[in-house]
Amino acid sequence: MFAMSFLKRTIVLLGLSISLIGCKKDEENSLIVAPEFAGIEIGTANTKTAYAGQDFHIEAKLKAGADLSGLKVQITPVVSGRGWSFSQIYTKDIKGLKNAVFHEHLLVPEDAVAGEYDLLLVLTDESGGRSEYKSTINIIKNLMLPSASLMSVVFDGNSDLQLSGRIKAT
Repeated sequence: MFAMSFLKRTIVLLGLSISLIGCKKDEENSLIVAPEFAGIEIGTANTKTAYAGQDFHIEAKLKAGADLSGLKVQITPVVSGRGWSFSQIYTKDIKGLKNAVFHEHLLVPEDAVAGEYDLLLVLTDESGGRSEYKSTINIIKNLMLPSASLMSVVFDGNSDLQLSGRIKAT
């Protein structure tokens, strides 16, 4: 009788030990470390300002415990439906790396409506980790900045290079 009671207790303790170890392992597997942003620079000299008809600088250091899969850049007007929108997923020089530097110059259309815009960066990795960076940027129409259009370049094969176009400044 004593041996049977001891055997039952041992089996129960063994079962509890296995289930606790199993739960701990599940918790470890479900822990996903999100990828990280560092050194974010939005606009030249981090001014968070863009000019219609000009390029807009975005730079960030990207880091993840698992391989990175991509970075989504999304720009939308603060006032919905009133302005320029942009959305693109970047994978070049990012996908498959644990550390990367994203450096891009986006062209803001000349007809972009001036005002405040929401900027959203979404960084994802191969393990399902995800991080977001949100900011507000200001698009300005500066009529004093020159703009070039109808550009054409002709090289004659020797040493002459012809550049023609329309340059507008006020």
